[in-house]
Amino acid sequence: MNFEITTKIINFFRVKLEEKIELKKVIHNIGWLVGENIVRLLLGTGVGIWMARYMGPNEYGVYNYALAYVALFSSLVTLGLDSIVVREIVKEKADTNKILGSAFFLKIVAGIATFFIIVASIFFIKEYDTIIKIAIIILAGGFIFSSFDTIAFWFQSEIKSKFVVCAKLGAFIIANLLRIALLLFGVHLLAFVWLALAEIIMGALSMLIAYKKSNQKITTWKVEFPIIKKLLSNSWPLIFSGLAVVIYMKIDQIMIGNMLGSKEVGIYSVAVRLSEVWYFIPMAIASSVFPAIVALRKINNALYLNRLQIFYDLMMWLAILIAIPVAFFSKDIIYLIYGEQYIGAGPVLAVYIWAGIAVFLGVASEQFLLAENLTKVSFMRTALGGISNILLNLYLIPRYGIIGSAWATLISYFISAFSIIFAKQASRNFLMFIKTLNFVRVFKFSVGMLKKDVSR
Repeated sequence: MNFEITTKIINFFRVKLEEKIELKKVIHNIGWLVGENIVRLLLGTGVGIWMARYMGPNEYGVYNYALAYVALFSSLVTLGLDSIVVREIVKEKADTNKILGSAFFLKIVAGIATFFIIVASIFFIKEYDTIIKIAIIILAGGFIFSSFDTIAFWFQSEIKSKFVVCAKLGAFIIANLLRIALLLFGVHLLAFVWLALAEIIMGALSMLIAYKKSNQKITTWKVEFPIIKKLLSNSWPLIFSGLAVVIYMKIDQIMIGNMLGSKEVGIYSVAVRLSEVWYFIPMAIASSVFPAIVALRKINNALYLNRLQIFYDLMMWLAILIAIPVAFFSKDIIYLIYGEQYIGAGPVLAVYIWAGIAVFLGVASEQFLLAENLTKVSFMRTALGGISNILLNLYLIPRYGIIGSAWATLISYFISAFSIIFAKQASRNFLMFIKTLNFVRVFKFSVGMLKKDVSR
């Protein structure tokens, strides 16, 4: 009897110790991912501003048009495999090499096929000069090398994002140092395009080195057609979902380029960059806070809904507090950062920055949809946002130019976020969104929380 009790006590502490070690591992993993985003934000934004000033609106517009055009095809390359491959590796450890080999085969075939699709498609777009077509072809070549991202799936399954971060961030830092050198030497636009491709290749090589240093070999991967079939059967809905997201986010720059020209794309792009630079905030908050909120769902539903409302309040008012000063000083911000040549982006920024409200609420409610397993609703709202963005741009760009496109984006983002009302299972969230606008309620709650903190 005493032996059994002793065994149970030992097992109890062993389990607790393992849980603590696993938690530390997860926190360490998150720390590396957050650190990567901070470095990318600071370095990428700084170099991006310098590039915009150096190139001028016309060349910067060509560069961004090419990036946006190629991005439209990205879902055909990723095939929606990322989370599915990681899940399958975790479930079937013994078949890791078969899963990785099959995923790699799918991605490299998709990358090559997409490259030729893009090359063929540029002959059907509006008559652009040769430079923009060459830029698109060069950037499309990156899809072939992006197949080596398959290695990242193994690191993710092992909760070892440190190696992925070091590999990709190393390539990113080197590429940006080279961009600075190119800026100092005053080179042609296409040099930056080639460097964008080189960054992807460097990232692929870094991933291979990291994989080898982890005592793993890509030569042990095997292609199994039953696994290929299984992966595709699970991922095909995510391909369409990814396509909807890309169209939703990038179609405005493509349509501006086709209707108004490269210079307008360049001016519009700087406003977009300054608006989207804040979008990491809801991602970071959601990944940190929402798991704890979801945990309340099984314990106390009323408390769960209360915390969810607070979460939405926080997102709404953070976005508003960012939007007000940026909108008010939009022209001054553009002039200070990008110079006189981009001053036309001021009015665009004043409109576009308000889309952050829909984005912040969209990210927050997306976490709810995932927790409730309402992925179809997620796809529906994204598709609706993408369709409305296209239709509104078709109507507003010819009449109001790039400001019309900013309004199209703003309206379509709100349509997407608030379309949750049409889903019966999620319609309660619409009322929660409306409640966030009650400043008096939010203010009283904030004062109450402050009093509690002071009393402690």
